[in-house]
Amino acid sequence: MDHLELFNRLIAVARPVNASNAHAKSLEDNIKDTGLDSLDMLMLGVYLSDIFGVPEAVAKEVKAEKVGDFVNYFVEKQTKSPESVDSAIKSVS
Repeated sequence: MDHLELFNRLIAVARPVNASNAHAKSLEDNIKDTGLDSLDMLMLGVYLSDIFGVPEAVAKEVKAEKVGDFVNYFVEKQTKSPESVDSAIKSVS
């Protein structure tokens, strides 16, 4: 699964009105450089925990500065694995 594509497509779910104002170009991007605020990141964490079956208590522990580290945290803790980015997005939208 393309984690960068998943992250960027989740932005559109988390903030549908202003999705064009936020974007990650690389998994190495610092989260603070993506245009997302703390509420946006909270929502992305909620969606990623749903997608990967990560318990809420575990999801709250995520601490990451880079986009890739943020997504990989949920991948490492996953209890379910979506087949594709499309199926992951469908499960939360």
